[in-house]
Amino acid sequence: MSGDVTGDCWLWQGTIRLDGRPMVGNGLYAYRVIYEAVIGSPVPTDGVLHHLCGVPECVNPFHLSPLSRADHLDEHRPLMRVTCRNGHTLGGENLYMWRGKRYCRACHRNNSRKQRAANPRAAAGGARDG
Repeated sequence: MSGDVTGDCWLWQGTIRLDGRPMVGNGLYAYRVIYEAVIGSPVPTDGVLHHLCGVPECVNPFHLSPLSRADHLDEHRPLMRVTCRNGHTLGGENLYMWRGKRYCRACHRNNSRKQRAANPRAAAGGARDG
C-alpha cells in the first residue's frame, strides 16, 4: 500500500498525544479532520488513515491513504519487531502495551530487579533519615 508521496510533510504544531499522534481540541486526530476537509470525503468509521510518508505527525492529506484496519495492520506488520534488543520474543505473554508502544515483559522484570538490588532502601519502603 505504500506509494508516492506528493510534497513535503505538514508537521502538526498543535497538541500531540503521548503516542505521537496529532489531536485537535475535540479529541479527533488532526490528520483525519484535515483529510476529510481537503479531500472532501469521509474516512469510513471502520477505516484508518495510513501515513504513506511514515511520519505520524504529518497532516498533509496527500500523504494519507484510507485503509481497512486489517490492511493497515498488514502494512505495518513487517515493521513490527518480533524480538526485543535482548532477544526475547515480543509476543504472547511476554508482550505488553503501554501508551501505544510494545514492551518486553522479561526485560521489564529484569530491569526492575536490578533497580531494587541497586537501591534496597527504596525497595524497602523508602526509609528516611531524620
